[in-house]
Amino acid sequence: MQKQNACPHDPFQCALVCAEPYLHEHRLSGPPGMTMDWQGAPASPSSYTVKRILRLEIPVDTYPSFNFVGRLLGPRGNSLKRVEATTGCRVYIRGKGSIKDPDKEEKLRGRPGYEHLNDPLHILIEADLPANIVDTRLRQAQEIIEELLKPVDESQDFIKRQQLRELAMLNSNFREDSPGPSGSVSPFNSSGMKRPKTGR
Repeated sequence: MQKQNACPHDPFQCALVCAEPYLHEHRLSGPPGMTMDWQGAPASPSSYTVKRILRLEIPVDTYPSFNFVGRLLGPRGNSLKRVEATTGCRVYIRGKGSIKDPDKEEKLRGRPGYEHLNDPLHILIEADLPANIVDTRLRQAQEIIEELLKPVDESQDFIKRQQLRELAMLNSNFREDSPGPSGSVSPFNSSGMKRPKTGR
């Protein structure tokens, strides 16, 4: 049997392929016993990641008719996604009522991984971030979530109006607050509809 050469035919490429494990090993390791951060520099104490979890109770007993889950999620989950993108934290809605379909929730209750369904409705905010920013980001996420959890009279609910406007835009039927029709009465205006092609 003949041994295959792992290097390409180009000698320069061969040198790179053969040297790659050595470069990788020494570029990322530094002095023995010293850890490296994601940029390849020696890790400072502030770059160590710390995992923290904060639990916030949702006041469903006090406000039983308020849709906390819908308000937290927003249209297609975008409100919660924005909180996560802004803070770098993960946000989980857990507990009784966290699954939209009550029948499905009942079937899942007691199964491994769904133990939280026996608890009252709550939020878990999880931060797995560098030690120097983890507390700030966790506090920031907490403040945003607590603001979303404040029940407001529907006539004064700016957040709900924003979410409904966003949903209308996502569903492509958003119109500005103008009561009359736009300048064009044609159904083939700039809303994305096109005239059918004719044989001309």
